[in-house]
Formats: sequence, C-alpha cells, structure tokens
Amino acid sequence: MNARALAKRYAPILRFSRDGSDRAENFYPMDAEAYIRASALYAPGPRRLIPRGRLRVEMLLEYPPAATSDLYLTFASEHLMPPLPRAHMMAAPARPRLVRPEWWDHLLDMLYETGARVVVPLLLRLHPQRLPLSVWQEALARYRPLSPLQGGPPPVLYYVIQTAEPYIVLHYWFFYAFNDWGTGHEGLNDHEGDWESILLFLESVPPYRVRWLAYAAHGVADLERAQSERVEWVDTHPVVYVGCGSHASYYRPGVYRSRDWALGNALVVIGPAELETSLSQEGHYLSWALQDLRSLRWPWHFRGFWGTRFRYRGASRWLHALHALSGPGGPIWLAGQGRVRPQWRHPYTWAGFRRFPWVWWRPRP
Repeated sequence: MNARALAKRYAPILRFSRDGSDRAENFYPMDAEAYIRASALYAPGPRRLIPRGRLRVEMLLEYPPAATSDLYLTFASEHLMPPLPRAHMMAAPARPRLVRPEWWDHLLDMLYETGARVVVPLLLRLHPQRLPLSVWQEALARYRPLSPLQGGPPPVLYYVIQTAEPYIVLHYWFFYAFNDWGTGHEGLNDHEGDWESILLFLESVPPYRVRWLAYAAHGVADLERAQSERVEWVDTHPVVYVGCGSHASYYRPGVYRSRDWALGNALVVIGPAELETSLSQEGHYLSWALQDLRSLRWPWHFRGFWGTRFRYRGASRWLHALHALSGPGGPIWLAGQGRVRPQWRHPYTWAGFRRFPWVWWRPRP
C-alpha cells in the first residue's frame, strides 16, 4: 500500500464561497511551516519566547513535547500584548499532568461534542466572539504575501494513513492562517490559525475503495456513505464546499448554521493537478502540494495553540469548546490539553459510527 498514491487518488476538491454580502474568502489552505515562520512564540503571562521573524520550525523541536502544551503562536495579535522589553529565550517549564484513564478522555470528548453541537452555537448567536478589527486587518496584511492567489507558495494538502480495523482511515488536513468568519463575514467567531479535516474510510484490501466519508464542521463530524447522493465526486475525488471564513467542510452547497455560507460560488477551486485542465475554466484553479504528516516532526511534537491563547473566566474556563477566540490545536493534539485529537484516538467514534449496541441510530462501521 503506497500512502502517497492513495492520497493522490482521493485528493479532495475544495470549492470556496462568497457570503451573503458578496464578500469572497480571504484565507486559503497554505503551508503551515510558512505560518510558523511568520509568527511569534509565546508562553502564558504573556511571555514572548521567540519574536516574529526569528521563529523557525526547528526551534519548536528544541522544547520538550510536554512543555509545548501551554505555548502558542501569535500571527496577528501581538500588538494586543503588554509591552515586552526583551525576548525571553529560555524554555517554558512543563506542568505536571496526571495520567488519566481512557474513560475520562471519552467523557471529555462527549462533553466537547455536546458543546460543539448544542451549547456553543446558542451562546455564539447570543454573543458572537470577534477579535478586534485591528487584528483582522493585521492578519490580512501578513497573509497577503503567503496567499497562493498573490504569488505565494502553493496550497498544501496534508495527509496520513491510519490503520484502524475494519478500515484504513485516510486523513486529509488543511491549514488556514486565520478564521475570520465573525469579523469578515458576519459570522459567530474569529481566531488565528485554523486546522480543518476530512476522513475517508477505505477498504483494507486492494483496490482500497472508499466506503465512508466524515467531514469536519466546527469540530463535529458529518458521516456519509460514499454512495450517498449527498456526496459529490469528480472521478475519484470528493468535493468539499468550504464555509466562507469558517472553513467548515460540507457535502453540498448551502447556508449552514444561519450564517455559514458554503455555496461554492467564489470561482476559486483547489484540487489535484491532473484536473486543472477540466476545472480551470471555472475560475482560479490551484493545485495541491501533497505532504505526508508522518514525514514531519512538528505535528507530533508541538502540542500548543496555533493562534493566540486568550484567558477565559468563569465556567467557560473549564469547557474548551467555548474558547472560540483562542487558536486551535494542531492536526494531532488538542491545544493545551495534552490529549491526542479524537480523530486519531477513536476515529470511528468521532466520525459517528455505532460504538455500543444500544446506540441504534448510528451506523455500524
């Protein structure tokens, strides 16, 4: 089984959108390492460890993995920090963490999913969490030279194969420099850094046909059979309609969560290079640069936040699903929690398959 060949065979096609006021998407999938180089590294305090312009991927690897859980990358919010007389280059101390039983992680995942599906949308509608306008403007300016539409590096499609019987799970991950759903498109929240994903469940024997797909939208999976009428295909490539600003993934064009515009009407399409001739007539067509996550060290090493971490008070301090302004974790780790994302730990449970016999409304793997 050749992981790169499978990733290339099923590489998704992303269709981007304009919102209800005809404003186009501002941020597209990019090389996460370019984002690291354009950011500063902070520890709680805030305490600047490495200033913007000096940070390199190799520097993240110099910290012990456990010590990175509380660290965060700042892309466009540095002017909000209190004055910092000098850069502090010492390593951040690791906090001691208890070894938790697996059932506790399951409980936390259930609480997160409940919050993401029910509580958070309600609270955000009542009180949208938006960063200051100056942060959004700074993000636009810093992203411009990194944009593939402005001559920047090509969009990167991160992939990895996970063996989890009875299927092979093909992970696809996309990284965006900024989620401006709130400020840029009258949505419900903003944050620096944005990791989005879709999972394909393949047969474990050749020819490795796709049986199920799970698209992530606001942290929650939407599971569908490969033969479902909701799933749109171009040859062997699934189509993803991307929420304008939110970057949530949907099977069909529409307006979701009241203000999540995923209509595919922005005339910007990203997909495999072999389809450029047939799809470039629709507008701007950008080809993926494929990157195997297992060939990189930083996704597995850095456990911190991919955007500024903001301090919360009250009950929201303990429910991470409510931290709508803080940057997210990376493709492997939940930010600041020392836990692997549920997509990796329990891909079937996260996707929505039936885990217990009495959960009759969910399908079996």
